[in-house]
Amino acid sequence: MATLIRASYELDADTVKRLKLLARRWHVSEAEALRRVVRLGGRSRRKATSAAALSEFIAPHVGARRLPRHDS
Repeated sequence: MATLIRASYELDADTVKRLKLLARRWHVSEAEALRRVVRLGGRSRRKATSAAALSEFIAPHVGARRLPRHDS
């Protein structure tokens, strides 16, 4: 098993709401839901912003609109 590291992050209310919803739908902890989303974002083969990668993953699961793009 991988070593777990306790960390804290500041998230906006909408992100927390979506994270909680994903965790409930997948029957996992919020930490596990966040790990899954981060792992998926790291697998993207095309260049995408983190918001776009996250949106592609979350939208089908929560029925959400795509997140706004923040390309540099």
